[in-house]
Amino acid sequence: MQIPDLFLEQRIRVRRRQTYGDANGPLWDAETGDIPAQVVEESSLVSDDRSEAQTRGSQILSTGYVLVQAEQYIPVGSLVRTWIGTPMERTVEVVKTAYLEHSQVPSYARAWVV
Repeated sequence: MQIPDLFLEQRIRVRRRQTYGDANGPLWDAETGDIPAQVVEESSLVSDDRSEAQTRGSQILSTGYVLVQAEQYIPVGSLVRTWIGTPMERTVEVVKTAYLEHSQVPSYARAWVV
C-alpha cells in the first residue's frame, strides 16, 4: 500500500550518498529527477543570554523531515533539495532515517534533515 498522492504535494531532488569516501571526501550519486514528497521544516531561535557565559548570543536552528514512498528510501548522509523553485529552496543533509512497510497502512520512508 502506498501513500496517496494527495499527501505528497511537494517535489524534492536527492543526491544519494554512495560512500563515506576516502581522503577526498564522500561520494554521491547524480541528482534525481523530481520525487513526490511531504516536506516539513521547523526553525527555532536558540538563545543564551547569560551575561557571564562565553557562549552568549543566539542562532537559528533549522530541522525537519521529508516523507516519500517506501521505494524512494533516502540513506543517511544523502543531500536533499527542498522547496524547489521557491525563495525557501535549500539543500539539506539527511541525518536520520526511518522505513515502514505494512500490509494495512501506507508504507513510507522518512528522512530527517538539518
